[in-house]
Amino acid sequence: MKLNIQNLNCQIFVALVLIFASMAGAQTNNPVLPQNFFQTAANYFTSANTNYTWTGNTLEVAAGADYMSSVNWANYLDAQYDLGRFGIEAKMRNAGIAGTVDSAEAGVGYTLVTYYSVKLEAAVDGGYDLERNTALIEPKLTLRDKLTPNTFLGLSISLPIWTSGQPINTVPDIGIETGFTY
Repeated sequence: MKLNIQNLNCQIFVALVLIFASMAGAQTNNPVLPQNFFQTAANYFTSANTNYTWTGNTLEVAAGADYMSSVNWANYLDAQYDLGRFGIEAKMRNAGIAGTVDSAEAGVGYTLVTYYSVKLEAAVDGGYDLERNTALIEPKLTLRDKLTPNTFLGLSISLPIWTSGQPINTVPDIGIETGFTY
């Protein structure tokens, strides 16, 4: 009989511990609300992964899309060769996937901030817009964050300025890209 009472006491003790543990958990757990796309993107681009850095990378290649309000979407290929904090880049925009070439540009950039996986660059590109038949100058800011040691996502904002035939542009170009580094 004594063995059964000890077994019963042990079972009651375990049951009480489980009940109190579940009550304590229920009181302290707050539901985690899912983030929307913009909150997730903001969190991604405002946090740094300390396992990845931009040091030692000399070549960046990106494919992306940019949009100018009320004008059009364009896809682009971008390549950049880094010389320390400075970079030399080339960019080609095309209308739609594998569409006609809209513009070709080359430029120089400077890395303003590099913090582990995050990199902020300022650049000025210049080239020719085949759609408008005029030269263009395009100052821009690009924020990139590494996904892995050799891949990244990026956001950019630029202001294309056409040298003739167009009034001064006041509508920024917003871009999103993904790419790889060497």
